[in-house]
Amino acid sequence: MTITVIPHARTQTPTADYATLTLAQQDLFDMAMTRADNTVSAAEYNAMMQIAAHAAGFDIAPDGEIARCACPHCDGACTRIFNTALPDLRTVETTEYNLPRLQCPTCADHHPAPHED
Repeated sequence: MTITVIPHARTQTPTADYATLTLAQQDLFDMAMTRADNTVSAAEYNAMMQIAAHAAGFDIAPDGEIARCACPHCDGACTRIFNTALPDLRTVETTEYNLPRLQCPTCADHHPAPHED
């Protein structure tokens, strides 16, 4: 019997859906994002961004960043992962951590800005 391993398909789109990732991919993504959020090393931050993007199934530039939607209106229901180089993103909050807290383009279109609430 031959077993064929098919890798997670790479997408050219700058977004992915966390809910469609396998548990192993979610664990790898979560670990990489946590480490990226807490490191003081730019090299480690960039490496963790690459690992998280790979786990989510898409490629980013070597110094690129990704984020998971932090829409305050969805209360965690939005599961979009996206490239932070996308246009029309909205900053949700600023923190002392490394990761940006952004709304994905869909949430930015459908929900009012936090200061408009």
